[in-house]
Amino acid sequence: MNATLYLNNPSLWNVDTPNLYRCRVKLLDNIDCIDKWEDSFGIRILTLDKYNGLSIQGETIKLYGGCIHHDNGVIGAATIERAEERRVQLLKEAGYNAIRSAHHPMSKALLKACDKHGMLVMDELSDMWYVPKSKDDFANHFKDYWETMIQAMVDKDYNHPSVIMYSIGNEIIEAGSNSGAALARKLSNRIRSLDDSRYITCGINGMISNMDKLEEWIKINDSDQVVNMSQNTMEKNLIQRRGVGLMLSHLGFV
Repeated sequence: MNATLYLNNPSLWNVDTPNLYRCRVKLLDNIDCIDKWEDSFGIRILTLDKYNGLSIQGETIKLYGGCIHHDNGVIGAATIERAEERRVQLLKEAGYNAIRSAHHPMSKALLKACDKHGMLVMDELSDMWYVPKSKDDFANHFKDYWETMIQAMVDKDYNHPSVIMYSIGNEIIEAGSNSGAALARKLSNRIRSLDDSRYITCGINGMISNMDKLEEWIKINDSDQVVNMSQNTMEKNLIQRRGVGLMLSHLGFV
């Protein structure tokens, strides 16, 4: 069953005015409540174009953000609601207005804190696809579970106004290859079939995407020069050897 509700003159959600509403739903059998559900949501207008960049409610917004991993330092990897909110508050006080989850779908508690405090979110799916980084990592299972993972991520994020963008991956070994580009398109299309209201990107790490070329490149360069070279310079040179395809994929949107 579907129902459409209208809000007249709603208070809109933004980074400086994170207005939220609560939705309460009850399933009744005559007068008996057999199920109930409650969640918060926000209302905002998100647009992206070449003239105004990213806009919320028609106002261009610059992203001042960083990447955070799933753990809370010495507290550990478990999701603790107050710890999640505390780091959002600290980042907000430091001038951040956006965070990316590296390299995992963000916890519900962290999303709740981002909604509450006006922190924009890029929610990330994974840091590997088919090509493994170690013997027993999740690449061995990605083929069987990526659709389930995407469904779970979108279902989790759908009502959160803080989520403005999905990342289908970062530091992916095959991301700069033809097969990686084809898979990126498949992942992106699956997300769009579930949620076409947000944007999709993929982070391309020049070093990791060119690991198969690294040994060859070192052989034809002076070893001392390579040792003293910055990562950015090394990535640039490797990308030039790979070709323009990877350079274009550096633009991110797929």
